[in-house]
Amino acid sequence: MGKYKKIIITIGIVFLIIGILFDTFFAGIPIQYASQEMLDAYDRNSLISNFLMISGILIILFGLILKKEE
Repeated sequence: MGKYKKIIITIGIVFLIIGILFDTFFAGIPIQYASQEMLDAYDRNSLISNFLMISGILIILFGLILKKEE
């Protein structure tokens, strides 16, 4: 069972890293004087990256809780 707990924590770390990279490369810094389409794209990409990062943190916490109950 300990192997699965490490896998869960690893998956959480991967989600967190993907969220950070997605935020860096796709969302980034909002553009000044952007059109509405560009603002919508930024909002969508920012929402996706935030979801990935929060999911990664929650998965890591879940894995740590399981590991602590051992």
